[in-house]
Order: sequence, then structure tokens, then C-alpha cells
Amino acid sequence: RSGLYDYATDPAVYAAYQKNPLMPGFTTDSALKVIRAHPGTAPGQKPEYNNSNYLLLGLVLEKVTGEPAPATIERLARRSGLGSTTFPTTPDMPKPYAHGYLLPTDPGPNRDVTRSSMLYPYTAGAVVSTVPDMLRYAEQLGTGYGLSRATFRDRLDWVPLTGAGVRLQYGLGILQVGDWIGHDGSIFGYSDVVSYLPSAKASVVVMVNASNADAVTSTDLWGKIVKLLYPDSLPTW
Repeated sequence: RSGLYDYATDPAVYAAYQKNPLMPGFTTDSALKVIRAHPGTAPGQKPEYNNSNYLLLGLVLEKVTGEPAPATIERLARRSGLGSTTFPTTPDMPKPYAHGYLLPTDPGPNRDVTRSSMLYPYTAGAVVSTVPDMLRYAEQLGTGYGLSRATFRDRLDWVPLTGAGVRLQYGLGILQVGDWIGHDGSIFGYSDVVSYLPSAKASVVVMVNASNADAVTSTDLWGKIVKLLYPDSLPTW
């Protein structure tokens, strides 16, 4: 709801990322220049996912803590029992890892894009984790772990993203799909869904090592799984 321009949707930036996911020379300052170059819209007018919000939040975090965001986030992950969750500062993935593949939009082979810039997504999507860690985090995210009750209530200030179909709403950095709350994430080569169903105290995590800008592969698979396990958990409007 900030109204800021999403730097990741800039055609020139996206074309450069698609050509070379290592994004040589791209920094958080580069993203700020893109944001400033576009007028955006008035705040509060339209709810939509916006990578710029998350990148700027990371820069605020650095101002507050006086240290790089990756160090703060990794420390919080360890404190939360997420020992396999890291924020790499180079294109080299922590071992062991699954290679990530970019699905072609036209007929052709999948492209290995495992080595990608961490400064391009930065705090909007550079964290690397595992299914066991995310199963733990799904419950933490869905129950307000580490937050005061008032802050967690504020976080669940839902705004509809659609008006038909399965109920889809967004809060403060958290997504509601039907009765499930959590978040999805997609970047070239990887697609994930982390979700928690409060009524059943159940967590479902799906990680897929193939994606592109159009195919969020984990979301389709997640939907099929939860419909089988909890058929009444995806009410429509």
C-alpha cells in the first residue's frame, strides 16, 4: 500500500536480470535509483506485492542496527531455531543445495540459474532455507512468534487482493489464502510456499527448484496438496 514503484518490474532491470542473473554492478543503490526514477502512486490506494517495500525495509533495518541486514537476519534465524536458514552475500549457495532452473517461456531447455545476484533481491528475497526450517517457521509466522499480541493483530490487518474465487488477502508482510496464512516466494530458479492453518495447527511447505516470471510452480502444487488434506480450508468469497 506504499504506492512506491516496484523496481523489479522495471523493463530494463528485468531484461538485464533475465539476460544475466548475476547482475554485475547492480547494488541496492541501483534499486533506489530505479524507485526514484518512477513517480509511483499515492499511498493507500492499491494493495499489491511490492519488492521495493521489502528492500527499503532492509535498509531501514541496517540504519537501526548499524550492521548489514544479512547479519541481523541470520542472527534472528539462529535465535528462532532456524539453523539452516542463511542470507548469502555472494552468488555461491550454501552447501548442500538444489540447483535452480529457469523455465523457458518458449519451447527450449531449462536454464541453470543457481548462481544469481544476492543484491538484486536483497531483503526482498535473498534468504536461503530448507523444508524442515520452513515447517518450523510456518508455525512461527502463523502464530506471531516473537511479536507482541498487538503487533501480531496489526499484522493481520487484511486487505483483499481479489474479489472472486479463493479468498486472497494481504496483511503486513503476510498472506492469507483461504484459511491459510503464510507467504509464497519466487525468484528465477526457485519457487516456495510456506503456510500455516491455525484451526488445525498444521503447516504445509512446498519448495520447487524451477520457475520463471510467469510460472510460480510451487503455488499450483501447494493448492493441490491442501485441497486433498484439508478440503474445506480454501473458502471462496
